[in-house]
Amino acid sequence: MGKCAGGWPPKDDRLMIEAICYVLRTGVAWRDLPADFGPWQSVYTRWRRWCRAGLWARPFKQIVGRGGGKIRSLDTTCVKVHQHGANPAGGQQAQAMGRTKGGLNTKVAMLVDSLGRPVAITLAPGQRHDLKACAGLWAEMRGGWLVADRAFDSDRLRAELAAHGVFTCIPTKQGRRKQYFLSAPLYAHRHTVENAFARMKRFKRLALRCEKLADTFLGFVLLAASLDWLLSEV
Repeated sequence: MGKCAGGWPPKDDRLMIEAICYVLRTGVAWRDLPADFGPWQSVYTRWRRWCRAGLWARPFKQIVGRGGGKIRSLDTTCVKVHQHGANPAGGQQAQAMGRTKGGLNTKVAMLVDSLGRPVAITLAPGQRHDLKACAGLWAEMRGGWLVADRAFDSDRLRAELAAHGVFTCIPTKQGRRKQYFLSAPLYAHRHTVENAFARMKRFKRLALRCEKLADTFLGFVLLAASLDWLLSEV
């Protein structure tokens, strides 16, 4: 998108963004876009080009910064893959799809701030363990607390976070010899990430993955996360 004398983004790009937000909100197929947005092929081509360039990660990072407060909550959610998106070129694993007991899924991993606003997001195949799916999301944390469920009970993770001055509030798995202290009031903050997933899945394009490509689906996730931030500040 480029600047123009009549405002930013240009009028044509603004119409494209409105069309993309319409698809995100309603979950409508690209071919069924209302004619007011112009040819659906043009909208999809622009969307595909922007996603390939990583455009949606930039405004997300600018809006997010490092988030607010000293508590971060971490978790994943599975999004079922629609049959229209189930046969991507190059194979399903290459596009963050994996088969679980519930069928073909994509796992969305997310870190949220103290108010439950997304600060880091990534995708993984549905069958991947939560700890591996979330690898690296906490890389920019310096100090504070990380709250997560029992799936993240790992000595290696605890040591890595401790090296950056980050304390962990994670339940210890049953049967482990070493039991870590768990603060119940602090662990209650984990609901913030669950609430964030619930808000974002109100966008129908996220409740069911229809995208064949991982970068176009991630684009929708990042756009939804950015809108979640903007709506929280209204």
